[in-house]
Amino acid sequence: MIFLSSPRVAPEAAAQEGRGSGSGTTSLPETQQMPLPPPSDCFVPGPWIVFFSKDRADLNNEAKSALTYLVEKERDPCGKFDLNIEGHINAGESSALSRQRAEAVRRYLQGQKIEVQMTVQAIGNSRPRVPNTSPESEIHNPRVEIHAR
Repeated sequence: MIFLSSPRVAPEAAAQEGRGSGSGTTSLPETQQMPLPPPSDCFVPGPWIVFFSKDRADLNNEAKSALTYLVEKERDPCGKFDLNIEGHINAGESSALSRQRAEAVRRYLQGQKIEVQMTVQAIGNSRPRVPNTSPESEIHNPRVEIHAR
């Protein structure tokens, strides 16, 4: 957090300004700290989406690159946040695969030594990005969504 400090006012100056009791003491604290708002260019988290190949739970290089970027942003001075990691599958994939995908992301993030609370959820195919009947479903639905909270 960024703090703004005001310097201590000398007792003589405080008395001259009418802020002191005239006895050479002042009621002002030595420093007055006031938190500043975060910079306007602070990172606003997610949701982050990592896509998976059909019937797979392993992270490819593109997924690792995206997660590494997330790790760098978590270390941003704007603050810390907790993560909810949701695994999703396409219709026809094993429901256990949604948890395996979420766990793969969690393990990768833990390996990067970030200090955040992570919650893993297996969503299954109950919240598809695109309808499971469309050809795009095999590309867009097998995924992990990472939500900051």
